[in-house]
Amino acid sequence: MSARRLALVVTLVAVWFATTAAHAAPLPAPSAESALSETDVTAIYEQALRFYRPPWNQSRWLDVRLMRRSAGDTLERRLDPALASRLVERLGKGFCLLDAPERCRKDRGAELRVSDLVVERPDRVRVTVACRLVWPGFTMDNGAQAFVIARGARGWRIEDRSGAATP
Repeated sequence: MSARRLALVVTLVAVWFATTAAHAAPLPAPSAESALSETDVTAIYEQALRFYRPPWNQSRWLDVRLMRRSAGDTLERRLDPALASRLVERLGKGFCLLDAPERCRKDRGAELRVSDLVVERPDRVRVTVACRLVWPGFTMDNGAQAFVIARGARGWRIEDRSGAATP
């Protein structure tokens, strides 16, 4: 095997290990969420979910079950029911609760599930949103996005976003 091919193989293996390790990493544990007001929590989740605004012919169903923190996590945590209802109301047409989909199209769109909030600083929070596509007779995991949401002069806004692993 030539040195060039060997270098390519080593590079590919290193990239594969790096991406596999990133996908296996657990979500960080939540922190000091109580330092945020109810209004802040609502605004933060709203910003992350608004990224998934549906087109006219689709719906977004919010799953009230929170994402697992790691692959071995068996504890089921849920969004507060009042918070989930408030989010769906604020997000508007096309969004509904997975448990109560009456106001949404039923055959196409995406199911969304959020993580706990991870407070990095009082004005900077991380949250992950997992997306599962739903089409007639077909569903597929569509990965997740990790959002860094920061408070600025005009309220909470998405500062950064990247692909994320789901446990």
